[in-house]
Amino acid sequence: MELNITYPTKEKPTRYALPPATGTHSQCFADGNYKGKVTRPTAEEIVAYADGCLREQNEWANQAQVRFPTNNYLRFPVTLTIVPKDKKRFGDLEGAMLFTSDLEGLGISRKVAIPKDLSGWTVSEGGIYVQGDKKLVPYEKWYPQYQWNAKHGSVIALCGVDGAEILERVAKDTGRTNKPSWRVNPNGISEPENRVPVLSGSVRDRLGVDCNGNGNDVNGCAARVLK
Repeated sequence: MELNITYPTKEKPTRYALPPATGTHSQCFADGNYKGKVTRPTAEEIVAYADGCLREQNEWANQAQVRFPTNNYLRFPVTLTIVPKDKKRFGDLEGAMLFTSDLEGLGISRKVAIPKDLSGWTVSEGGIYVQGDKKLVPYEKWYPQYQWNAKHGSVIALCGVDGAEILERVAKDTGRTNKPSWRVNPNGISEPENRVPVLSGSVRDRLGVDCNGNGNDVNGCAARVLK
């Protein structure tokens, strides 16, 4: 089965294979789920899938097929690395959150090198630092703000500027006024820690961005895109 949805900033619809992949972080992004014309989703395609599921219009209301938000939360192929709030050891990177592409589904087992400084990184929209397939969100751009919005650094790093705005809009349109950003406290760790992100919406008034999971539970799902 497949569903089509047009991403709000695109002209052509994105096609999704249903049901989505389900399981742990590693299971969701395992090669066996993506064969032939079925590919792993980009950030834009994850946001479009979330938008369709949350609006529950027409075929998108079939939770047995789309899974998110009632049955499963929505995974991103990303490993997060939280840097301790320690100026002496980590300099300008203290308290930052590092986003590394994780198409292979390695999750928290991925070895992530913490850069010594921000040399060679460029600043993109939203104050996010970018280098290759990595993104870095400074402490002040993500941790102090518990309730997320379109300006929240972790949401921009996951979804892009347009994607963050779309998520905020669909949360408003569907009455999800509680928008928590669950996370690791950089002040409470002594070494960098890895996590994986998910979007959670099983509670009707809530759309949470969870950056505190280890990915080992089986309640996640991942969109599968037909090219």
